[in-house]
Amino acid sequence: MRAYHGTYFVSGAKVIESDDLKIITSMLEKDLTRMASDPDTWETLYFCNRDNSYWLLSYEHPEMQGGGVKVLNEIREEDAIALSKKLKQ
Repeated sequence: MRAYHGTYFVSGAKVIESDDLKIITSMLEKDLTRMASDPDTWETLYFCNRDNSYWLLSYEHPEMQGGGVKVLNEIREEDAIALSKKLKQ
């Protein structure tokens, strides 16, 4: 299963996105369709139109304002179906 952990790096006065964060951003903009989400945990379930896969977007520290780093994990279809029943459509 594929997984991306989007981090930032600081170089002098510049904030630089990691390659994983660039992939997450691109997938969210171009490939993923939102299926369900939970406003309390900030988890969002997505379907990828490009390859018919399922993805879960979460945040490293959902208890903090902003949630911290984005984490995007590919999940199995059966897990996506079960999760979609728990999350809000």
